[in-house]
Amino acid sequence: LVQRQREDSYERGYYDAGGYRGNTRYPVGNLTNQRGFVRSPYRPYHVIDVRGIPPGSQVIDPSCEKIFVNP
Repeated sequence: LVQRQREDSYERGYYDAGGYRGNTRYPVGNLTNQRGFVRSPYRPYHVIDVRGIPPGSQVIDPSCEKIFVNP
């Protein structure tokens, strides 16, 4: 299920590689102690699986549908 959701997200353009450098439009997610997971900068601060998503890419928090940058 997660794999299919990620594929759908790629198709819809939620991940935009290279958005980190020079892009101050979106906040940056916070690293966690689990590799491949970041904490969303938006309330309620869910932990998001970003495995396979390059650093600097834009990621969407599915709980609030807001974009942030993968650190």
